[in-house]
Amino acid sequence: MKINSYFLTSLFAVWLILLLLNNGSISLWDEDEAAYALFGQRMAETGDWVNPDFVWADIHRKTPFHFWTVALSFLFLGVNEWALRLPSVLAIFATGLYLYRWTKRNFNPETAFYSWLIFATGLFANSLGKVALTDAGLLLVSMLAVGSLWDFLQTEKYKFAALFWASIAAGLLIKGPPIVILTGGICVCCLLFFQNRKVLWCWYNFLFAGLSLLPFGAWAYASYGQDGGAFLRFLYDWYVLKRVGGSVLGQSGWVGYHLAVLSVSLLPFLPFIWGGLVNLKKTYFENKKINLYFSFCLLFAWIFYELMSSKLPAYSIAAQPILAILGGIYLQKLNQGDKLNPNKPLGLNWGAKLGFFVFFCLWAALIAALFGADAIPFLLLKTVVLELKIVAGVLSCFLIAVAYYLYQKNISKLTFAMAGLGLALQFLAWGWIIPALEQTPFKSLDKIGREAVKIQQQISQNANYQPFIYLIGISVKQTKPSLLFYLQQHFNLKNGLIFVETRAEDWEKLAHASPAVAIIGTEAHNYFKDRSQLYPDMQRFEWWSSDDELRPHDFYLLYKK
Repeated sequence: MKINSYFLTSLFAVWLILLLLNNGSISLWDEDEAAYALFGQRMAETGDWVNPDFVWADIHRKTPFHFWTVALSFLFLGVNEWALRLPSVLAIFATGLYLYRWTKRNFNPETAFYSWLIFATGLFANSLGKVALTDAGLLLVSMLAVGSLWDFLQTEKYKFAALFWASIAAGLLIKGPPIVILTGGICVCCLLFFQNRKVLWCWYNFLFAGLSLLPFGAWAYASYGQDGGAFLRFLYDWYVLKRVGGSVLGQSGWVGYHLAVLSVSLLPFLPFIWGGLVNLKKTYFENKKINLYFSFCLLFAWIFYELMSSKLPAYSIAAQPILAILGGIYLQKLNQGDKLNPNKPLGLNWGAKLGFFVFFCLWAALIAALFGADAIPFLLLKTVVLELKIVAGVLSCFLIAVAYYLYQKNISKLTFAMAGLGLALQFLAWGWIIPALEQTPFKSLDKIGREAVKIQQQISQNANYQPFIYLIGISVKQTKPSLLFYLQQHFNLKNGLIFVETRAEDWEKLAHASPAVAIIGTEAHNYFKDRSQLYPDMQRFEWWSSDDELRPHDFYLLYKK
């Protein structure tokens, strides 16, 4: 299959637009994204670029590279959701570009196209461009490290060694341990099993290795100077000891957890991914060196995390580009009429059937949700579920197309049907379903912040006095960083958000002295309900938390003139 450059450029442009779709109109997700927004905003406002810090966000602190990119984006584009997510969009887009170029250089243009197509239409990696987490940047530097290490082993060129160690330097400042586990494990395996292992012992490789530690060392030195090493000790305890030896916040799972994650992440091309893994085994001795290298990558990007007690979907994200390449190699062979399994054009029948079965289960779940909409406890979420009817309809069309081309053994058309399925699912999710979710009680903290600051500004204009915003009786379930972000965003003052957490009794005493605005949490609901005649203008905001169980944790807003 010949790839037209204009066609390819158009596909890249469509992909970028999809990554940017609705990024400025979807409110922040708690916990991590909102906490990272607060860290970046605090850095941009205070000029303290060393230790990330904000109330309610202690456990979300990490090494600061991602927060630096967020802070810079805020400085240039303003404090908003679109600016917050732009670094993640660029990281995912750059990962796809590098994946294409690396595969084209090491294989051929057709394999590069198929590999990129699998990655670009995947469900999980692309969602990281819609949510501003550290994992998009980590995925980029992981792919750069894996690709440049192979190129260095093949060519012994300085530039590839420099790129490899620069990727590690960035990875250390993005998230720390994952880049060390990935690259360290691969390097050890290469030293043990590759004949040209001497390349890794060259003097300039050691020079770049030493230089790569300088950025992290300089930041760690500055961090130690600020708090005597308290933040560094927290990072070691929270992200190394507790996660390697156990789990945190109940984030555990079974062996096979990441297999399920990767299968769903690459859902549209799942049969070809399975075929690629089988192809890796069957052609092992034909292309021993590159297949051995891919095996090392999967071992430390995927299998390693299956053996850990702590489990999160993003742990195995670095395996997705590798699996996309394996799937691309397999697809290219099939489309070129390769002798590989000539009687079974999808490789293993069970792989094709498994992919089709997953599609069917997703379709069946959507149908069940539609018929069960009457059982949903509140109207707004019921409306979102009813919107899924269009998803069920689109998925039905693609299921028919996939089944037809599967039966016809038309690999080329089947490839584009699966790619269309992935793009359609992403478009419907981020262009239709998630915006509808904005109207539900799950995503109402922006409204609370906007209304609180509106009242505060009215009082300030009328009384020439800037009242505090008091947070009263906020329960643990309600300490969401996004509430503070939206208070601060709408407040929009250089001096930062002025708020105080206090008890109801103390607030009433303070309110007698001067005007004040209060956001009331569940722990103080009864106190103010008993005094409702004193506060006739008190507003209720319905909000549901799904941390442990689905139930309401309503907020109230009141003010004292």
